[in-house]
Amino acid sequence: MRKKIVIIGFAPLPHEDPARLYAGSIRTDAFCQVLKRDNDVMLLGMRIPGSYDKEKELPVIINDKSQGFDYFSFNDKHFGEIKKIEELAKNFSPDIIVGVNSLPSYYAAMLNLRIPFWADLNGSLLCEFQLKASAEKDEYYTWHFFGIERAIIKTADKFSVVSEYQKYELIGELASIKRINAVNSFYDFVHVIQNPVMPMNYEHKKNVFRGKIIPEDAFVVLWTGGYNYWTDVKLLFNGITAAMKRNSKIYFVSLGGGIQAHNNKTFNNFLKLINDSDIKNRFHFAGWVKTSEVPDYYFESDIGINIDGYSYETFTGGRNRINDMMNAGLPVLTTEGPEITKIIKDKDLGFTFKIGDVNGFTDKLLKLAKMSKTDLKEKGFRSQNFAKENWNYEKILSEFLLWLKDPQKSPDNLLKRYFKRKDYLNNIIEFLVTAKNPSLFMKRFKEKMRAFTDA
Repeated sequence: MRKKIVIIGFAPLPHEDPARLYAGSIRTDAFCQVLKRDNDVMLLGMRIPGSYDKEKELPVIINDKSQGFDYFSFNDKHFGEIKKIEELAKNFSPDIIVGVNSLPSYYAAMLNLRIPFWADLNGSLLCEFQLKASAEKDEYYTWHFFGIERAIIKTADKFSVVSEYQKYELIGELASIKRINAVNSFYDFVHVIQNPVMPMNYEHKKNVFRGKIIPEDAFVVLWTGGYNYWTDVKLLFNGITAAMKRNSKIYFVSLGGGIQAHNNKTFNNFLKLINDSDIKNRFHFAGWVKTSEVPDYYFESDIGINIDGYSYETFTGGRNRINDMMNAGLPVLTTEGPEITKIIKDKDLGFTFKIGDVNGFTDKLLKLAKMSKTDLKEKGFRSQNFAKENWNYEKILSEFLLWLKDPQKSPDNLLKRYFKRKDYLNNIIEFLVTAKNPSLFMKRFKEKMRAFTDA
């Protein structure tokens, strides 16, 4: 039976070939592409700032039906005008509502549509903004974003998260607001949805750096995406420069950079370290490039890297850059921490080292630089097969699709609805009883007036 589903998520989507494509947009696309096959879908998408070229020239709302569902893309500054979102959602008369990623789930919670609500929390806002609060020396960020997450977890009927670590963190949050209770004893609130990989085969369309700005025989280490608060740029710089000084063929190429309206500080700190170095000519920054151009950099690189410092975000969050590199067949070297790095280590799908281990990072780079191209490609091929088999859109959404067959409110939310109706009926009965007795009616009226004036 077809259902009408409203999705609140992030924009832009991959088919728009944006200048910056974040994990949240790919995750939103996964829900839309899978659900549109057997359901009527409306997506209300909040544009992530800096994602489009000539962003200021775009209209406030863009309506696109080219992907087989009704897609409204909102300027992020206007997404908070909840009445417009609520109007579109209610006019669609949905059977269920899905929030994909934390901020969209917050807006979904504000709509109060009284239908089954699945909230996808792709990473912990509290753990992420703990780091921003530390970097900016302002505790406001921690409590503000915890308030946003609290509004979601008070409301939703089901949740998905990006890792097993985050699942247990969220169960703790639910316990803190008393939703881990007798009524919900045998109810499974939280499911894990790994970051998906896009359903595409990557191609090398044009030469972008090898043999042009970097020697043909160089060993190229590739970084992609933003440098966020959990990125250990000191370890990245110290480890790679130590390796470069012992092997003249090692070069570093970076796609991405600072994160507009969120965190430019970490990237700028990294640039300063490089600019003060005597081998800064071995570092090349391409900046943010269109989604369709990223595969060219994959094909001309030897290894992709991910470097995290110690934090709760590192352990609870995902790392979409790793998913995408594996999907392209690029072998990965990463610090251990996020759940995906445990998968890589346990299944021998790439290369790992301990958080904070500069010497371990340097040694791994030097060994990889001496490894044969054939062995590296074999590792990349194995990781690619694993990613396509386990992180495709359909596979990662399997538990959500099971729930979709018979979506229901959570036991405690059903109980709340019952008691609200019961209270409403009791109020009507009380009014009818008192209306028949003039003296009792006046007594109740005076009591309510006194309470009103006292307030």
